[in-house]
Amino acid sequence: MTIKKDTSGQPEDTGGQAESKPKLQEAAIAAAPAVKPTLVTLSSPDPQSEPLKNKELLDAAAERSGIKRGEAKPAIEAALAIIGESLAEGRDVDLPGLGKVKIKRVKTLSGRRIVELRLRQKTE
Repeated sequence: MTIKKDTSGQPEDTGGQAESKPKLQEAAIAAAPAVKPTLVTLSSPDPQSEPLKNKELLDAAAERSGIKRGEAKPAIEAALAIIGESLAEGRDVDLPGLGKVKIKRVKTLSGRRIVELRLRQKTE
């Protein structure tokens, strides 16, 4: 028989159950599979890398699609204008290959509109 104290300080008869709980917990811990820790690293963009400019985008798109740069230019510029207008209206943009662009915060400073965006991309 096990006697256990309650918060009032008076002894209480538990009928032997107080000893069995720790043994069950120890058995459950021993039977649980070992968990191997996984190291997660965050990749950040290189601060020294050059931003993608319009000319580089046009050249890469023309090369990848197999059409002439002059033929790709109007379509790409129109697509970029539509994306810019949609963001200016406060709409989120969800495009395969780019990801989901969500407006986080907008403020105007010294005549310029500053928009903070959140880009969520799928990892592969």
